[in-house]
Amino acid sequence: MLYLLKDPITTLAFRILSASVSPQTTPSVVVMLSPGGTLPDLPGHTVYRVTESATAQRGTNISYDRLVSLIFEADHVISW
Repeated sequence: MLYLLKDPITTLAFRILSASVSPQTTPSVVVMLSPGGTLPDLPGHTVYRVTESATAQRGTNISYDRLVSLIFEADHVISW
């Protein structure tokens, strides 16, 4: 499951993402589409931010090309 979110993350989105984690589910990927702000703390999810910087493939930042790859790899894509 791939979740695409704009900053700031809404309370409803945060509650749903927090409640969707269980030992039986595979970890979801959350991608923040806005370049600024801090990443939300969502245990059980892998959280990235899309950026155009040269260091986009390091740590929690990914490039737009990687985002497109994640979209095609995901079983489901949900945008908030």
